[in-house]
Amino acid sequence: MKKFLKTYFYLILLGLVLWITTAWLSVGYYQADEHYQILEFALYKQQVIQQSDLAWEYQAQLRPGLQPWIAANFLNATKAIGISDPFLQTALLRMITSLLFFVLFIFLTVKLLWEYPTRKYTWLLPALGLFLWFIPFVACRFSSETWSALFFFAGVLPFVGRKNKPKPLTLIVSGFALGLSFHFRYQAIILIAGLFLWLLLMNKAQLKNVLLLTAGLIPALFAGILADKWLYNEWAFPFINYLDFNIFSGQANETFGTSPWWYYFGRFAEKSAIVPGSIVLLSLFYFLFKNPRHLFNWLWLPFLVAHMFTGHKELRFLIPVFPVIPFVLFYMFQETRQYFTLKRFVLNPLITLALTLNFFMLIILAYSPAEFSVKALEEIQKNPAKSNTVYYSGENPASPFGLPNNFYTNKTMTFEKVDSLPATASGSKYIYITYKGALPEEFATTKPVLQSIPSILRFFNFNGWLDRTTRSELRILD
Repeated sequence: MKKFLKTYFYLILLGLVLWITTAWLSVGYYQADEHYQILEFALYKQQVIQQSDLAWEYQAQLRPGLQPWIAANFLNATKAIGISDPFLQTALLRMITSLLFFVLFIFLTVKLLWEYPTRKYTWLLPALGLFLWFIPFVACRFSSETWSALFFFAGVLPFVGRKNKPKPLTLIVSGFALGLSFHFRYQAIILIAGLFLWLLLMNKAQLKNVLLLTAGLIPALFAGILADKWLYNEWAFPFINYLDFNIFSGQANETFGTSPWWYYFGRFAEKSAIVPGSIVLLSLFYFLFKNPRHLFNWLWLPFLVAHMFTGHKELRFLIPVFPVIPFVLFYMFQETRQYFTLKRFVLNPLITLALTLNFFMLIILAYSPAEFSVKALEEIQKNPAKSNTVYYSGENPASPFGLPNNFYTNKTMTFEKVDSLPATASGSKYIYITYKGALPEEFATTKPVLQSIPSILRFFNFNGWLDRTTRSELRILD
């Protein structure tokens, strides 16, 4: 027993260090919505910027107000205690998000282990939850997808495991968490519907319990409506607008393009170096085949199918169901581990390759900025004497999507587009370069400060992948 607890203690401690490190170093945003439709909206509500500076989704009233409201209040609170550095503020937001998800994973793991009363290899479940390559990175994002997952699975927690007879107050609190998950990400309605169907059809839950869950959900929905009114300065119903834009009118497909139904399978495998991602996909369907009545299958499958048959697709859309992945991997291992010895010449090398790839991807995601242009802005503003004027060739780091990045950009800085080294530059100044292939010769005399892809990777330019990749560098000219 003592050795058993010691193993868990060291796993949790190492996982905590990794998650906090990832949250601290993962500067910027995974996808533009994480920034422009949360932090910039919050900045507008603080009357720091104008409405004309915002993404078009604000005028169309497409986004929920709950997360910008949280962000605005958090920024006010940090300023009140003397923290006004935007890079530190968002680092704290990521760390809080990461810690909340870390605690959720621990509770989820404990509940799931009730399904495996034997202790053999049970350490693998927390190991998968804490060290799977993408989880620490995704779990620290102050994004709608991550916060929706956080609150949805907090609401689902009482129904996980064999001993799931929650008390009335627990059901009401769970319903409230489910309602908030909807106001972080509207697609959570699919997950909520899957949970209710499972409760009624598979769990045979009493109608009283379902009503208690609903009683908690309703006030959360009203709280979200109040947050929408706060954001748009009038009564607004962005869920209806969002539904019309994405489903009924088809404008999302026209604006962002469409992908085939099998996009998620290929994209996930591609983004995960094929082998680890393929094992994850296999484990999901293996678990579905073996346990069609399990709660998790009533969550991830409808969510995936709904997104498969929606025209516009992005891998991040599936983030709200990522907490189920460690468990389905653990389940497949428990069910098939007897073959690891019998088939060791086939399976063991494959598992070794998957673990090796997982390790390298985990380290890369932990120590790389989520958005390089934000990391460059942070570096520039550490040296104000050198950064009154910042030159750029290609992408403007202060406006990477044609929208001003007001949150991170110092108002005293100016950004000037150049096609070659400026002849009139006096003193040391920064230049931000975006290019494909080799560094343009006209900038060869500048000195590198930051690189989105480290130079050492040129030794691993297999099949010329590096030459086809768009990369950015922050360099300095003397």
